[in-house]
Amino acid sequence: YFVGALLGTLDPAEADLLLSLSAVPSFSVGLAAELTGCPDAGTTVERLRDGNDLLQRIDGGDEGCEYRFDESLRRTLLTELSRRDARRLDDLRRTAARWHLESGDVHGGLALAVASRSTDLVEEILRRYGLGMVFSGDTAPVRDALAALEDRGVMSGTTGLLAALVTSPTRFDSVRTDHFLALAEDEAARSPESELVLAGILGLRADGEGQEARDRALTRIENAVRISLRRPAGEGGALAVLDARIFAEAARASLLLRSGRA
Repeated sequence: YFVGALLGTLDPAEADLLLSLSAVPSFSVGLAAELTGCPDAGTTVERLRDGNDLLQRIDGGDEGCEYRFDESLRRTLLTELSRRDARRLDDLRRTAARWHLESGDVHGGLALAVASRSTDLVEEILRRYGLGMVFSGDTAPVRDALAALEDRGVMSGTTGLLAALVTSPTRFDSVRTDHFLALAEDEAARSPESELVLAGILGLRADGEGQEARDRALTRIENAVRISLRRPAGEGGALAVLDARIFAEAARASLLLRSGRA
């Protein structure tokens, strides 16, 4: 009732603006303009904010300030937006995800891509940024995205490689990891960084096995390193290749140490 009364006091364009902006947890003037298609969205937001606490202004950020709805109001607006057009809500979140990515905010972009239920966009982000996030220790968002994809029955080379990588080393011998690695073989053929990571994971698995298995793993790592020096980087760029090479070399050092050749 409350949100209906609130929207009823506004003209249709203003009501639609509020509904559109509720699709995201917070927004800058630039994102507001992107989501609503209104270049002067910031002016409208300031006018609607004046004299009430339902829309809060938070100073700071790249554009000087951000805005956030009172959470109870946002939930109510989201319910109304979903009731009117659930597909539009997903579209708005996809738009916001791409805006965040273009602004350099991978975390925000990935979270909104997951919320938008766009498996293609989530996979695209993981393919481009996933390895870098994991190697920087930022595994929680990657795990959340992988879980969302798995819940929707989406498993691929990209997800298999990342899932195997974020699995605890103590579980590298699990049947579940075998499944991830089988999927990852497809991804490894696409980019040198993927082959380096896969070779490193297999090397860590072989570390506790016999010498013959360790020798095979060492050969694969060495081949992966040579390939990475000749082939162009994949979507993650040169930094992802460097991170992956460091990971593979660490696995190689562990194998050499176990073999008594370090």
